Amino acid sequence: MTSMGNIKNKILLTIMLSIMLLAGCTEKEYIEIDVAPQLEITVKDLSDNNIAGATIKLYNSEEDFDLKENEVQTKTTDDSGKALFKDLSEDIYYFYAEKGELNNYYEVVTFAKPLRKNEIKTITCIIR
Repeated sequence: MTSMGNIKNKILLTIMLSIMLLAGCTEKEYIEIDVAPQLEITVKDLSDNNIAGATIKLYNSEEDFDLKENEVQTKTTDDSGKALFKDLSEDIYYFYAEKGELNNYYEVVTFAKPLRKNEIKTITCIIR
């Protein structure tokens, strides 16, 4: 009986130690991911309708915007009038949206603060 009692005690002790060790494991692993800035532009007309199929071009400078050269990226809006620009730099961009005769040349064409990593800036652009 003594050997059987020792085996039970060892098993019980092993189980208790395992529970204590597992209960003490509360470390969480956090992975920091740096995602390049993103810009989502929604194109609307003067009646507040979303415009699908509009072309949006991004530029790094006002000069490039005015000359319509050296575009950074070009996207076409989806059915909800949105276009998502990814893998951008932490900069301020100028954008030109157009569909047919409508464009945003006399509306908002830039934003005040630079884009930031891990963020998606959203802008509504009116074309007329």
